[in-house]
Amino acid sequence: MWGRHFANLLIGMFTLWAIFVVVAWLLGVLIMFPFVEVETDDIPLARLHAIRLAVICSFAFYGVMHLIQGSTEVFPIHFIKTFGAVLDN
Repeated sequence: MWGRHFANLLIGMFTLWAIFVVVAWLLGVLIMFPFVEVETDDIPLARLHAIRLAVICSFAFYGVMHLIQGSTEVFPIHFIKTFGAVLDN
C-alpha cells in the first residue's frame, strides 16, 4: 500500500512539473529539466520546442488521468492520438 502512495506522489510531482513547464512556455520562459531557465539562443529550432512541449503535455495528460481514474490500460494508439493532437495545436 505504501508503494502505491509513493508512486502516485511521484506521478503527481512530475505532472505538476510538466504543467508548470507548459504554462511557463506560454508566458515566454523556457524551462529545461529539472528547473533550469534557458536562453532562446541555446535552442534555435521551433520544432524542437513543439515536440518537447507535446511530449510534456502528453505526460501531464496521462498523469492527471492516472491520478483521477487510477491505472487503466492505455493502448499505444491512444498515446499517438493524444501526442498528435497536442503537437497539432
